[in-house]
Amino acid sequence: MLTENNKKSKKVFWSVLAVFCLLKITQLLTATEPFLAYEETTNGCLANDILSGKLLMGMFNYQAYPHSGGTLIYGLIAVPFFALFGKSIISLKLIPLIFSLITLALWFKIIEKYFDSLMALIFSGFYIFSSDLLCRGELIAWANHCESNLFTISTVWLTASLLEKDENRENYVKNLVAIGIIAGLGIYFDYIYAITLMAVMLAVLVVKRNIFTIKNICYLLISFIAGFSPWIFYRLQHTDPVRGKALLFSKVFTSRMDLNFSPSHIADKIIQIIINDIPSSLHYINGFPIFGKIATFILLCVIGFSLIFYIQKLFQKHNNFFCLFPVSFLASFLFIFFFSGFYNPSIPEKEWFFISKYRYYLPLIPFLYFFAAWGIKNLINRFSGTSKKYLPIIILASIMIAGFKENSVYIEPSKFLSGTVNRGYSYWELIPNYLLKVRSEEELKILVQKLEREAALINFPEVGRQLASYSLKEPTIIERIAEGRDEFLKSRLYFGIGKGIFDEFKDDIVSVQKAITVIPEAYQGFCYEGYINEAAREYSKYISLDHGFKCIWEISKVSKLIKITDERNRSSAYRGLARYIMEVELFVSTSNRLPLERIMPKCLSIISDIPPDKKGEVIEGFGYELSSYWLMGLQQAVFTKNQTANAVSAFDNLLNKNVSKIILASKGLNPEMLKPFTSGIKYAVTMTFNDPILQNETLNKISDGNGLSIQK
Repeated sequence: MLTENNKKSKKVFWSVLAVFCLLKITQLLTATEPFLAYEETTNGCLANDILSGKLLMGMFNYQAYPHSGGTLIYGLIAVPFFALFGKSIISLKLIPLIFSLITLALWFKIIEKYFDSLMALIFSGFYIFSSDLLCRGELIAWANHCESNLFTISTVWLTASLLEKDENRENYVKNLVAIGIIAGLGIYFDYIYAITLMAVMLAVLVVKRNIFTIKNICYLLISFIAGFSPWIFYRLQHTDPVRGKALLFSKVFTSRMDLNFSPSHIADKIIQIIINDIPSSLHYINGFPIFGKIATFILLCVIGFSLIFYIQKLFQKHNNFFCLFPVSFLASFLFIFFFSGFYNPSIPEKEWFFISKYRYYLPLIPFLYFFAAWGIKNLINRFSGTSKKYLPIIILASIMIAGFKENSVYIEPSKFLSGTVNRGYSYWELIPNYLLKVRSEEELKILVQKLEREAALINFPEVGRQLASYSLKEPTIIERIAEGRDEFLKSRLYFGIGKGIFDEFKDDIVSVQKAITVIPEAYQGFCYEGYINEAAREYSKYISLDHGFKCIWEISKVSKLIKITDERNRSSAYRGLARYIMEVELFVSTSNRLPLERIMPKCLSIISDIPPDKKGEVIEGFGYELSSYWLMGLQQAVFTKNQTANAVSAFDNLLNKNVSKIILASKGLNPEMLKPFTSGIKYAVTMTFNDPILQNETLNKISDGNGLSIQK
């Protein structure tokens, strides 16, 4: 029979979990937008394809990054959530919510076991009503960072239990095997878990180093390999296409590593991490700014003083693994961040999204809350029955109030279920990564036939580019494998084939014309459009002036190339040039947050180099690229049809936001340019949206906002 204390402890435990679930589910259902991150929807693609019965590629190709197997595991876990609750982003975000819930449960239980219920309750309060970074980070389906916290605390729980057992006990080997499997799977899931393994090794060596017998090491090693085996299978399928070596990290990741190990740089790094990054990761930024800053300062002081006294206690008694582990983890974390190339402090400074800026600190936050909870619990015990007994209560209350305010701003009942408008899957990153390797005709054929229309619109040009080598051998290949796809999608494929033809022949216009001539006549124009678009990327020169507000374009070589192309398709060639010009200006303006009104004047700077009879085609290309840039991205990110009123309203707001950007970027057109420009807009809108009602609604919004007359 449970004692009275055990019953009370159990009630507190389940109450803590209930409060956490209630808060997070409420946030998720009423204010999805603050918890969105563009990378996370890649992780839902596998679940979507499994449920639709249309796997586009081999299983391991759904892993987004070489160093993050969690992106593949997420896709598998998401299947039942998509099946039960639909394929929206809310369904995908239930996965990190569950990860965080189990993490909290394990932290509560292990603190309660090795300290007491009061400290476990205080820790839970910090965790539930956390700073903005953890509050939002634990509802973002990145498949790393926060999720690694579960692997960390699971490893700690099992290791602490193992060290308390006799080797002859029945469950001892099972415990060893479980630790090995979780360790291997944790490393595969996310490389940042390696910090945990380092910390566990250090703590075990201090507490009970004789555990590392040959027999125990064999159990751990074999089970580790079992947990790590998905990494091995992934590496067998993915090698560097140039050197033939297995990829450990993506090229983007390795290019960002900080390999400067000079003493002065390391000193600067230490100062930034301690003085700026860690305090920022704990900052209460919502609600009342001054109160939030005060609460953050109080929390940092509590953590700092608690850490000093906690370490002092360890020197007196350090035979408990769990008591030692938080310090071991903190030391390992800071050692990796200070003295290795894995953390580059310049990367966070380039991030505009607060959560992305400090996401690498998410695994550290529970340990900082642990030290704060230990400190406040000891203050409560020490000052109990004295005149200072209310001091720790006031300190705790001030931090909790700031945390409550931090979390409550993300509860917006008026937006209930509006997040169901956002797709829980997106191929925007997955397909380009898949196409980096040379693909067989059969693999490309599967993409052409099975890829959803919204994703196909964006990705078909690159698929067509890969198909170009096959098209040169069999000009009718697109007609054969794209049977049943609409004409807009076919045009996107042929646009990509034009890009592939440029890759093959460059400026050898004779060979280019010979290759395009054998393609069905109805699609030759799209090939020339893609060919010149890629030629402009190769041969044109762009000089940015006045911090991006002005520019100089040098397009003479591209213009010469256009003038010797097939006269019947020269208009298409000029549209291809215009689309590249607009693409560059959109990128420069959006990435540097320049006024959108500057885009069109900069694009029009090339108009004097265009023959008078072809200026209309160039303006039309501007209109098409500008509109498709904002609308195709929207189409791929959200559902255009939804049942809930708030979701419909959310889509309408998103459409208005994107249309307003099109309108702003259209400023600077002369009256005689409006007709071809609106023609390009109309083509982009009708291509993007299949629904005639939505087409007309979008065209009306653009017309009303821009004073344009777009014939429906």
